[in-house]
Amino acid sequence: MTTTSDDVNQAERALFMQAPLRLVDSGYLKIQDKRGRIVTLTLNKGQRALRGTIELMQARGLPVRIYNPKARQFGGSTYAESVIYGDCSQRIGRNGYIIADDVSKGKNLYSMTRRFHRYLPEYLRYELEVSNSRELIFKDRESRIVVDSADKRDSAARSFTFQTVHVSEITRFPDPKGTLNSVLATVPDHEDTFVMVESTCKGVGDYFHQEVTRAVQGTTDWAVCFVPWWWVEEYTMRVYDRWTAPSDAREEWLLRAGCNPEQLQWRRWAIENKCAGDPRVFDEEYPDSLERAFLTSGNPVFHIEVLQKMFAEASTLGVGYHGKLVQKHKSVEVDLTARGPWQIWERPVSGHEYVIGADFSEGLGMDETFVRVFDRNARRFVAQMHTNKMDPELAGEEIVKAAYWYEQAFIVPEANAPGLAAIVKVRNDYPRRRIYRRATNLIQDKKGGKPRLMARTGEGELGWKTSSRTKKLLISGYMDAIRNHDFDEPSTSVIGQCMTYVDRGDGSLGAQQGCLDDGVIASALAILGDTVLPSPRPVRVMQDVFGSAEPFDPVHATLLDDDSW
Repeated sequence: MTTTSDDVNQAERALFMQAPLRLVDSGYLKIQDKRGRIVTLTLNKGQRALRGTIELMQARGLPVRIYNPKARQFGGSTYAESVIYGDCSQRIGRNGYIIADDVSKGKNLYSMTRRFHRYLPEYLRYELEVSNSRELIFKDRESRIVVDSADKRDSAARSFTFQTVHVSEITRFPDPKGTLNSVLATVPDHEDTFVMVESTCKGVGDYFHQEVTRAVQGTTDWAVCFVPWWWVEEYTMRVYDRWTAPSDAREEWLLRAGCNPEQLQWRRWAIENKCAGDPRVFDEEYPDSLERAFLTSGNPVFHIEVLQKMFAEASTLGVGYHGKLVQKHKSVEVDLTARGPWQIWERPVSGHEYVIGADFSEGLGMDETFVRVFDRNARRFVAQMHTNKMDPELAGEEIVKAAYWYEQAFIVPEANAPGLAAIVKVRNDYPRRRIYRRATNLIQDKKGGKPRLMARTGEGELGWKTSSRTKKLLISGYMDAIRNHDFDEPSTSVIGQCMTYVDRGDGSLGAQQGCLDDGVIASALAILGDTVLPSPRPVRVMQDVFGSAEPFDPVHATLLDDDSW
């Protein structure tokens, strides 16, 4: 029996309908390379790693869910678009969804899909019913590909059910968690679905880092596929006679990890010629490990090397205990068996002095109210509370309870809009002498010549008032304390916020897009309180640190009237 070309074409159509990933491997998909040429899509090492991850999850009978923290331009987005196009163009009743951080990037990703279709052989190229700037609809096949952006998301997309989804640069989304949750709600939970979330990393502690960490720890069934920069074939440079032996431990590690001399030579060249001689800039754009991808971010305000050391130390301390502070008559105790907002590493120590820094939100689910307790004698943070669902007045009640429990702590609340209601509550229920009062004038520091606010405890208005000028002064003190490693930090989430707290380049300081900074402000307020108070009295009592598995007995603190001070 003679096999005709029509028979071959029909067989290929049947094959790709059954296994659309085979279309990606077929050589039929075309891309535009970095020189502007139309070439065949040939999978590189990083793309083959993604392919292997998909096949592994399918073999396990799991929905394909992949996080892809990435180096620059290794082709992860191209591969995701090819998977979506292959699935939706060759199968019936399949919907694909592409969402990027802004409209222009979404259109750029979408252009890959249109190019795949334009250059596909005619016998595989099904007729289009709709082809416009935001969707392709395949005629008589009930399949479509929709493009969207996180900054101007089309709510109509939520009415579809999607089987294949590509989420691009989630760290740049205005609301990464909310957007991804709503997208995932449109995807069925069976093994014949695909979701890939890729992004360059923006530091420890943001939503992307938290979810990747949960996946690595096995808490979720998401896979993590990280592609180091040296897997990208073009990142090489001839050595000639310029090769020198590894100059530091980092280069030695790279060679042991699989980087060859030509790739290492390119790294040296790129640091000098593309990254202004700064290895940290290179690490941000071209990470070599999953850990380093997250530990490098933007233009950080705080000393990254010290934060990395703090993060390593904090990772060994655990999460402490979670509990609830309970007021009973004229005492406060902690209930570790109840679900509460407090995270506690150490209990109060008799004779120690404590400072509480508090940054408030409106409790509407956006920013967080963040409260931190600092032990001035032990030089460490010992407790914190953070929530985005507590109104300021209730937060004020929690702060008062914590202040009494922690040896009548000195409170430094932020006095901006949401904090005013909390300050009223604190003022009415706690001795005013133990609440920070802000000065009204900037004075000159005679030693350093740097302007600073002279904070006092007995005059001026209650609370720290944040403005563009005072914010830099507040952060400056916290920055000095971090640079000098002047305290111990048990909270990896706060360290993560510090790593993503940046100089925005316009004269302002704040969190990177998609990150939070409430823990930074609360910590800085606590350090401010420690700075303005006299040095704490020495105490001979041994510190009782949470180290065993047994919870401590409740400690009672007597509530005092203002006249008692």
